[in-house]
Amino acid sequence: MIVGAMINIVAEALLLAQAAVADPADVRETIRGGFAGSRLLEVHGQRMLDRNFVPGGQVKSQLKDLRNVLAAVAGAGPVLPPTAAPAHNYESIKGELASADHSAALLPIHAVEPVVRAVNERAVRVLALFYSIGLLARSEAAARSVRTCALPP
Repeated sequence: MIVGAMINIVAEALLLAQAAVADPADVRETIRGGFAGSRLLEVHGQRMLDRNFVPGGQVKSQLKDLRNVLAAVAGAGPVLPPTAAPAHNYESIKGELASADHSAALLPIHAVEPVVRAVNERAVRVLALFYSIGLLARSEAAARSVRTCALPP
C-alpha cells in the first residue's frame, strides 16, 4: 500500500517537474536531500528517468496488494483515496504491462502530460517560489534548472 502510493507520487513529482520545464533528474536529486528523500525516490525515481521497467516488484503484484487492502476495508466504511488512486493507475496498465516493474506507474501518469502542461505557468511559479524561499535549492543543478524556467513575479 505504501510502496504503491509512493511510487505514484514520485511519478507525479517527476511529471510536474517536466511540465514546469525543469529537469526531472535535477529535481529528483534535490528532493533526495530533503524530507521526501527515500529509497523509493532513489531507486524507482531513477528507473522512471531511465524508462527502465525491467521487473523488480511487478505491476501485477502491486495491484494485487492494493486490491487486497481495498477489499479488506470495503465493508468497514473507511475510504482510502491514497490507496484507490494508485490501484486505478495500476489497473490501467495491468493488461499490457503486468510483468513490468511497478515503477511503470509513470506511464499512465505521463500520458496526462498535455493536461499538466495546461497548468505549466502555475507550476513554474510554484517551483520559483520554492526556490526563492530555499526549499528547492539543495543542489546547484536543481537551482540552475529552476532559474532557467522561473517567471517574473
